[in-house]
Amino acid sequence: MHSLQTSLWLRLVPLAILNLLVFDSHAPAQESPDRTQATAGEVIQSEITRARKEAARRQRRIIFNDDGGDLFDAASSTPEGFLGVRLKRLADTHVDTISWSVTKGDAPNYDSKIQPIFGEAHAQPAPYMYDMMSNLKSLIEAGHCPLGLVVNFAHEHGMEVFASLRMNDVHDSFWHGWVTRWKKQHPQFLVNKTGMLDERKLYITSQDFSHAEVRQRKFEIIEEVCDQYDIDGVELDYIRHPVLFGRSLRGLAVNDSEVAIMTRFMRRTRKRMDEIAARRGRPLLLAARVPDSFDLARNIGLDLNRWVQEGLVDLLIPGGGYAPHSLNVGDFAQAAHEHDVLVYPCYNTGVGQNRGFIVEDMRALATNWHRAGADGIYLWNMYGPSEVNDDRHTALIELGELRVLAGKDKLYGLDGPVLEHYAFISSPTPLPRLLQEGITHRFSLAIGDVLKPTASDGLPSELRLELNLQGPVQTDMLRLRLNGELVPCGASDIPQDGECKYLVTCPLSAPPLRMGENTIEITLTGGGGTGSDPVNLCGVLLWVKYQ
Repeated sequence: MHSLQTSLWLRLVPLAILNLLVFDSHAPAQESPDRTQATAGEVIQSEITRARKEAARRQRRIIFNDDGGDLFDAASSTPEGFLGVRLKRLADTHVDTISWSVTKGDAPNYDSKIQPIFGEAHAQPAPYMYDMMSNLKSLIEAGHCPLGLVVNFAHEHGMEVFASLRMNDVHDSFWHGWVTRWKKQHPQFLVNKTGMLDERKLYITSQDFSHAEVRQRKFEIIEEVCDQYDIDGVELDYIRHPVLFGRSLRGLAVNDSEVAIMTRFMRRTRKRMDEIAARRGRPLLLAARVPDSFDLARNIGLDLNRWVQEGLVDLLIPGGGYAPHSLNVGDFAQAAHEHDVLVYPCYNTGVGQNRGFIVEDMRALATNWHRAGADGIYLWNMYGPSEVNDDRHTALIELGELRVLAGKDKLYGLDGPVLEHYAFISSPTPLPRLLQEGITHRFSLAIGDVLKPTASDGLPSELRLELNLQGPVQTDMLRLRLNGELVPCGASDIPQDGECKYLVTCPLSAPPLRMGENTIEITLTGGGGTGSDPVNLCGVLLWVKYQ
């Protein structure tokens, strides 16, 4: 799969000349290089950038993030067992890229020579950590580094591999035994907790990126995995976890100097990866998983506008997946595509509309995202199917292509509340909404399915809107309009599990429902509930079902 890219580079410039001119990071800098050298260097950098952009445009239907937790499984003491936990089931699916986490907590879970690996990095590991520690050590001692196994498996099956680096993992703030010796020995490099908001306590073990020592620890891992492994790229995961500076703990946007620190870090990373790529004769791609919008990203220190304008990233992965239906993929795609940067929105399989994993929910989101301009789908926290016929496997063979999703049952909806410690990097959500008598509440719901009644086939057999409510409501107390037309609703006294115990069902037709944006207007017309009990709208779901 790499022969075309390699031959392209090798026929452009002899590799020795690449190293001599601009890519020997150990050579002393020249104060006044002559114009011949400068011009040659510019030409070479231009060709490197061109080759990188070509590599970025390969088919990449699904990026599958593996958090490295497969090493906890008892079977992972052998290469065959390790690959069998999750990765083998990715073959022959829409997964074109495996993004494998090279750290667990704040420690490498590959055969690192620059930092103590998971287990060795910890002063007092908890008993439940020993399975992973033992498996990791057994594999390495037998000459089978887990990252090397992932790379070989992926390339044998025509897939890419990205080394995924969690930029500030704080599982050690609530998982016993995970704090590393380095953090204990260097508390001065952790974020200042003065004035910390209560909902940000999760992040008390975050490292402060204003310190060069913190940035260097991340940089040297990037450098090592790029230099020592045949990976195709690196993913910098800024959602794990999204506190880089102390101001974020206090609920404040970071300042301009802190934004500049992160931009310089990205420039340094891009430059070094290009140097290593030139030596090996094959591009290295750089991806970043970032908050739900450019503004939210800048609030924590990430200047995405500058990143895409300067070509510092090749792929953007927007979102933690906590408000997926509210994520504006179209805005991301428009801003990124202008600079040949690709976009892969994140679906968090542990969150799906706060109801857990539902394949119909994934289909709906993937359909909307494809139509909004996404270049593929990024899956987080899936862990992999346990059987070839379960819902997770179904997702892996469907989500990457719009044509495959056509004619499949889907569940569209509106997002509810986000976990408070992720709300500051997530899109605002429309629910829950307190319904007050006589006030009309408007919502926008995007539908990616083709609903034209003139289509010859593949039309839905059922369209059903469900309103989940807290507080008993009779149907004559609600008025619902869809795209301006009054819609009758059915029974409202069906009990459900959970806080929202009442369900109002509204059969729909197309029109008024249409592909694209739909406006839903809901008005409480008369005293809902019992006595003065409030009525909260906490769920709006649209089922699109086919024969």
